[in-house]
Amino acid sequence: MIAASCLLTVDSVAGSKVKLRAEGTALLADNRDPQRAKCGFAPKFSGYIEYDTTTQRLERFDLIALGDHWGHGAFAPGERPGRTPFGVALELAPDAERVSHPSDSVPPHALRSKFDYYDPPAEH
Repeated sequence: MIAASCLLTVDSVAGSKVKLRAEGTALLADNRDPQRAKCGFAPKFSGYIEYDTTTQRLERFDLIALGDHWGHGAFAPGERPGRTPFGVALELAPDAERVSHPSDSVPPHALRSKFDYYDPPAEH
């Protein structure tokens, strides 16, 4: 179960550059009711987005999500008891020509086999 609410606010517009602020909440859990969910993550998030309307490209995407994490999942063994604070920070990866360190070009774990990651699930 994934639910999210996001408010985008225009901070400024200068020529072809649009700067936005993002704020919201999310729920990633095994039940719509977070009190009944056996595992999940319920963060509040905020961040900044900059978009160039001429090139139609994101120039900046910085987002931080902070909230409670709880329970055991297939990719989260050894959980702590109860609900504990957890945070995630996201940023736009640099273009290939701007990579300054090899670690900058390592994709997130689930994207290592990106073709499987993006393929729709097989119909049963």
